[in-house]
Amino acid sequence: MSRPGTTAVSLEDLGHTYPGARRAVLADLTLSVPVGEHIAVVGRSGCGKSTLLSLIAGLTEPTTGSALVLDASQPARRLESCALMPQGDSLLPWLTLLDNVAISLRNQRVGRRAARAEAQSLLDRLGLGVWSGARPAALSAGMRQRGALARA
Repeated sequence: MSRPGTTAVSLEDLGHTYPGARRAVLADLTLSVPVGEHIAVVGRSGCGKSTLLSLIAGLTEPTTGSALVLDASQPARRLESCALMPQGDSLLPWLTLLDNVAISLRNQRVGRRAARAEAQSLLDRLGLGVWSGARPAALSAGMRQRGALARA
């Protein structure tokens, strides 16, 4: 667990150009985000928001500069410290909400009982506890998004 005051994300002269592209999507971006701080990435469609998040999470490597997450530069180590939530909820329709939330913990080799207990706690905190046995088709779009947030 990181202490407040340490750096969560550090970008130094970060840039990225997609193969075959004439121009960089991102160039010379330097940013430091302390642990415990929140930031928003806002911009028009196509300006590089998703690319930036992919670079931070280690899903894509920068063309220039560097990206660190909790002082880790290796892509796999950066990804270990990130939770990704796509725009679509991507809940698996054959699983209950509880098991959809628990799946990320199960993928980290947490036992089934412990993963389900943690998932239930998260759902309770998000006001979805009574819906834990429901399948995604029975949930509103907002409930599905909160379920996806709990999974992330």
